[in-house]
Amino acid sequence: LSDVKKIMNNYLTLFIIFFYVHYFFIYIIETSKTYFNNKLKMKKIFFLLLTFITLSVNMFADSFISEYMGNKFVVVTHNDGTAQLGEKDELALDHNPSISYVGEVLLPDSITYNGKNYVLNTISQYYFNGQSQMTKLIIPDSYSDIGHNVINGCTSLKEISLGKSIKRIFKGGIDGGHNIDNLIFNNSELFFEYNKDNKHGALTGLEDNLKRVFCFDKEPKDVISTDYVNGKYITPYYDPFVKIGKTAILYVPMGTKNIYKEKFGWKDFERIVEILVLDENDSIRYDKEITEDDSVAVYFYRSISKNKWNTFSSPLTFKQDEIKSLFGNDAMVLEFNPLSNHNVLRFTEVKNIDPNVPYIIKSSKSWVSQFFEIRDVAKPEPKTINGNVFNFAAIYNVGYVPDGKWFLNGNNFYRSRGMNKIKGFRSILGLNVPNNNAKPMSFIIGSTTDI
Repeated sequence: LSDVKKIMNNYLTLFIIFFYVHYFFIYIIETSKTYFNNKLKMKKIFFLLLTFITLSVNMFADSFISEYMGNKFVVVTHNDGTAQLGEKDELALDHNPSISYVGEVLLPDSITYNGKNYVLNTISQYYFNGQSQMTKLIIPDSYSDIGHNVINGCTSLKEISLGKSIKRIFKGGIDGGHNIDNLIFNNSELFFEYNKDNKHGALTGLEDNLKRVFCFDKEPKDVISTDYVNGKYITPYYDPFVKIGKTAILYVPMGTKNIYKEKFGWKDFERIVEILVLDENDSIRYDKEITEDDSVAVYFYRSISKNKWNTFSSPLTFKQDEIKSLFGNDAMVLEFNPLSNHNVLRFTEVKNIDPNVPYIIKSSKSWVSQFFEIRDVAKPEPKTINGNVFNFAAIYNVGYVPDGKWFLNGNNFYRSRGMNKIKGFRSILGLNVPNNNAKPMSFIIGSTTDI
């Protein structure tokens, strides 16, 4: 919203509040003698007071446009430290036609406004209405609610990924994406509002094109699909996946297939396939998920930044053609050279990526996740390449970079003091030769294989 519009809205709100306050006090004075004998007037007073409080609260909600990852978003903040995408008025069309979304769109999970941090937790109704160039929508873990008809008219949308905190998807919330191939849930305990006006359940219309549904909850729960009135779920419950369950494959974490087959909603799927989930924000369960080399379906959560160097490691193999497809035709994959010394870090360009080996990769593409229908997976045994001075180690689990090790950030290696967090499926640099006098330093990565 423009500054002029916000100022006008604030003045209008103040005028309305002043009018109600003025009228409210006059009314109290004039009716004080019959205050206890006239119930009708008491109701009017109560209504005026309630209106005054509501307007006072709304006056402190602010609406503005914020930019995140190259996209602009309409944000409304609230006094409790939360915020939502889209305008406040439930009857309004909440999308902003002047904003366009193209390709993959990652929503912000928090925003800083006027020096205060707000957590985004709601997508208002119709927010992405008519965004026909958006191909993928990623909703972070901070969001809990998706409003009515959020993706109507998103004709190019092929994939939606919903975060772990999504609880409620209101009437038509994601029904409008009739060309969606992949639907990803990170939480199984979901509420879908039943559309009693059109007499159909959740996700109606997706069955023609939807191929895969993923749910990565390792402790699956029943799904709820019913009416939602005055903050309460109204029985009876409806089968939310009864149509898509006949056409799409449900992919679930290793060892959970039989549990999903017993849960309301999820049991509608005629085909349920267990999948290996490699998540940079989680840890591999070595004893349960991978015990030996195997071929399985894999979903790989590993954020890659384009036009920057990324450390990389995984139990997967990638050949030259696949590297070009994943990272771009001009991608560079470098393996650590043991001849590196204190003056120069040396890396050697390679054509393939082997399992468990640490690398650095310069990608011309950015992505958050990849799905592999069938993939050879090696037993996770992260390797360390030892050199004369330095070593380069693969790490798979989330944690802190050990004191004295170096981590890559942007295009630089920085020495850790033990307080730097690092996600999984990356690599870190260490010293083989103890050096108590070593100072914190960074290595600038150039365009050659010497660093």
